[in-house]
Amino acid sequence: MTTDQDYTDDAVAVLAQRVATARGKLPLQHDAALTEVLSEAELGAERELAEWIRAQRRAQRRRAVERELATETRDRKTADAITREAERDARWHRRALAARRRAASADARLAQLYRRAEWSSRALIGVVVLGMVWAGVNVQHNLVPNSDMTNPLYWLSYGIEAMISIPLITVMVVATTAARWGREINLNPPGESGDLLV
Repeated sequence: MTTDQDYTDDAVAVLAQRVATARGKLPLQHDAALTEVLSEAELGAERELAEWIRAQRRAQRRRAVERELATETRDRKTADAITREAERDARWHRRALAARRRAASADARLAQLYRRAEWSSRALIGVVVLGMVWAGVNVQHNLVPNSDMTNPLYWLSYGIEAMISIPLITVMVVATTAARWGREINLNPPGESGDLLV
């Protein structure tokens, strides 16, 4: 059976225990660790923030690399364009030098003159031949309007045109040859001055 004394001793022991506990807590309760320690929710939020910051920095580095690559691409395209322009200028320069050499060379000028004279002569002969064919058809239609191929005039009409045109072609060829040789053609009729070439 417990007495009042036992009860008092127990109460004193409990109170002494509480005082000892309070005294043990007293120096620790103002320690900053109690308030600065992060809760689990705060730890999760900090982790989330750190991940977001790393993602933003990665995106920033990606944009910087993309800008750098775009700059390199632009620089390469510009360098290629400059190279193409320089090559084009060099080709035009070579052409200009060749043209200057041809212009200064008597042989090149003579070759150019000869080439142009040949082509001009061929073009003129071609035009005359076409004119002969056209004129022959016209003469044939005038002499033989019914286009009867059994009529001798049908074929004779082409011979009449040839009699007119062939001497013209001959005069053209002779005049061209004389001009190449540096000779002049006598414009007077052959009966008055004699030779065709002076």
